[in-house]
Amino acid sequence: MESLADILARIQQRMQERKVIPLPQRRPTCPVGMCDGSGVILHEGENGRLAVQECDHVIAERQRRQAERLFEAARIPARFRHATFDTFDRSRQPAAYDAARRYVDEWETVRREGRWLFLGGDVGTGKSHL
Repeated sequence: MESLADILARIQQRMQERKVIPLPQRRPTCPVGMCDGSGVILHEGENGRLAVQECDHVIAERQRRQAERLFEAARIPARFRHATFDTFDRSRQPAAYDAARRYVDEWETVRREGRWLFLGGDVGTGKSHL
């Protein structure tokens, strides 16, 4: 098995033999301190081969962008993007709160059974928050 260090040394040797001039290295800082800022981490895999994995900051950014797209597609107003069950005043609509909370808590079953939740009411009663 060739180690990661051996692989990198072999690559550098080939570059020198072929007179390859590497591009100037741009080393931005990784926001989570795991990579060199490139977004990838090189390591020796369990089979001894070179393995590449995405850095956590790349994964987190992709998840953030996906959540943003989902919020836009759902047409949820920006003022509700940070609304949670914890920030809802349950005393205003306890039955609606309990139904919405049950729906979320039992999501896997709800989805499998094809159930849905309908919230109706006047303006300002908390439907969008829930």
